[in-house]
This record gives sequence, C-alpha cells and structure tokens, in this order.
Amino acid sequence: MPADKKSKTNNCLKGRTNKVSEVLPLASLTFRSGSCWQMFSFPQTTLRSSAVMKIRLFEPFSQIKNKIMSKIIEIVLFKTNEGVNHAEFQADMKRWNSFLVTQKGFISRKAGISADGYYADITYWTDLEAPKIAGENADQNPEMLKLFESNMTKIDEKTLKSEFFEINNEFFVEASTENIADIFFFRPKNGVKTEEFETEVKKFNATLADYKGLISRTNGVSAEGEYLELVYWTDFEAIKSADEKGAETSEIEDFFTQMTDEKSIFSNRFEIFSEIKNQ
Repeated sequence: MPADKKSKTNNCLKGRTNKVSEVLPLASLTFRSGSCWQMFSFPQTTLRSSAVMKIRLFEPFSQIKNKIMSKIIEIVLFKTNEGVNHAEFQADMKRWNSFLVTQKGFISRKAGISADGYYADITYWTDLEAPKIAGENADQNPEMLKLFESNMTKIDEKTLKSEFFEINNEFFVEASTENIADIFFFRPKNGVKTEEFETEVKKFNATLADYKGLISRTNGVSAEGEYLELVYWTDFEAIKSADEKGAETSEIEDFFTQMTDEKSIFSNRFEIFSEIKNQ
C-alpha cells in the first residue's frame, strides 16, 4: 500500500491500532464519504488485511450503507410446482423489486436458484416491523396482491420455508459481485450454551478470510433458536477451492460434529439471478 494511503488508513482507526495488517474486531470504524467523515457502528464485524481495509475505508458510502443498516435477514426457500416455466416465474419474482424499493425499512433483496430447483428469496430489512408493514401495504395494492396470489399457485407449499434472522455476526472480505449464495440452517445440540455456541461460530471469520473468492459472511439467529450461515462467493470455482482447502483442517467439521445437532442442518447453494438495493 502506498505510504500516503497507509497513513490515511491508520488515521481512520481512531487510535485502536497502528498495524493496518492485523485482524481487527472493531466496535466502530471511521471512513471517508465524499468530503465528510462519517461514523457508523459495525457490531461483531471484523475486517482483515490492509487491502480489504483500504476498500472498506474508502469505497463510497452508497456502496456500503446497506451492509451497515441491515439488522434482519428474511430467508424464503421453496420449489415450484412441476411444469412451472422457470423463466416466467423468475420474471414474476423480479416484478416485486419495484414495489419493495418504495417500502420503509427495505434495504436490499437477492433471488437465486439451486441446481436441484430450490429458490432462495433473501431480503434485508432494518427491523422486524418493516416487512410486516410492507406485507400490509402489498395486501392493499391490487397489482401486488394479484402477483402474490399468482406466485403462490406456482409454489409447492410442502417445500416452503420462511424465517427471519437477527444478524449477530458480519464479516466482509472483498468487494466484488455476489454471484453465489451458500445458505446453511442449523441448531446447537441440547446442552450447548448459547454464548459458547455463538462464540465458536464467530471464530471462523479469521479462517474464512483466507478463502479467495469469498465476499462476505453473515450469521443470524431466529426467534425459535435456529441459526443462519449466509456466505456469498464470486463463483463456483472459488467454492471448489475453498472446499479443497477446508478438507485440510478439521476445525469446521469438529464444530458441526461436537456442537451442532446434525439432524437440524440444511444447506444449499444458489446462483443469484436478481438483485435490487434501496439507494
């Protein structure tokens, strides 16, 4: 990193460290937005490496505000009924975007499809009240209500899963296009303490930071105690390399074996075909 940029980066850390390269669990981070300095909270967020820190500190506010403001992730998974035209169905899913960007508390939305035909609808909100109000507004909108009813006739309700997760860990590795979403659901084994379980989950941030092509990692927990792991990747090749690298260590495997109820684990991988952000 050039000396002048390194100096600016160090100054942004408000005296927490003068070593740009170390792993920093920051309570807050100061970054430059246009000609102003802004301060935002990054709870449970870790940034790694000087290169990543440079991206996070100096990228425009419009590119990172969604990551800052999101507190709730809504995940909806389902398969369509047999015979449904996927191209038409995906076009219908995209039609929701123009409505969602008008809703208070909406942050962003991604939609993807897995190799075995599962859909993932991933929506970020500022709080739990926001999606409730958005749903009520959709019910009062004839066009959206008609679209919802049409969508539901095409969905296999036996496969439908919908859950809200409160974010408790966020980790950003590199600034790139999020093309693949890895989604995991799991629960701790009986007797495992919540605080210990969540601490172990967050420990993997440092390990995953070394995986090329990993863009971000987010964890959350639902009101019913189900945990979410959501990881975005640049492409399938990056995931393949990460799988090969992960096979060299038993760290993550040991966690799932020793602390996680294996019967509760769900995982699938989704190729993103639609994305919208509230600007």
